[in-house]
Amino acid sequence: STLLRRRLKEMRGDKATNGGFDHTYLIDDKLSKNAMLKAKLGNDTKIRLAAELAAGKNGDRINGRRMRVYTDRQAIHLYTGNFLNNNPGKGGVKYKKYGGLCLEAEDLPNAINLQYKKTAHEAFKRPIIVGPNTKPYSSTIIFEFLKDQLVLP
Repeated sequence: STLLRRRLKEMRGDKATNGGFDHTYLIDDKLSKNAMLKAKLGNDTKIRLAAELAAGKNGDRINGRRMRVYTDRQAIHLYTGNFLNNNPGKGGVKYKKYGGLCLEAEDLPNAINLQYKKTAHEAFKRPIIVGPNTKPYSSTIIFEFLKDQLVLP
C-alpha cells in the first residue's frame, strides 16, 4: 500500500519522470487477493487483481470509495498526469499537472524485442504478433467500483 500523493511529492523535481509515474508494473500472481480470485473463478482463470485505489484525504479512507482493476494481461501501466499542463478538456475544463490518473492493462513493453532470447524472463515470451495465421486479439479488463460502509466514531 503506497500513498500516491506522498510519493508524487517525493518525486517533484525528478527530471527523468517529470515528477510523476509513467511506469509499467508486472502483476504478482502470488498476491493473496489473486489466490481468492482463483478460488472464486477457478484455477484456470487468467484474470487477476492488477491494482486497487482508495480515495481519501492524506491517505485516510474517509469517503470509502475504492476502485479495483482486474485483467488477464501481464502488467499494469500507471500514469499520473505528470505531463499535463493546463490541457483543454471537455466543457472548457483545464487539466493541470496530476489532474488525471491512468491504469492501462498491457503486456510488457519490450517483449517484442526479447521474446526469442533464451535469457529473457518468462513474462517477455508472449507478445502479440500479427500474421496470416494469428487469432484475433482479445483481452479482458474489469473495473470494480466499491463504496465501503463508513463507521463514524
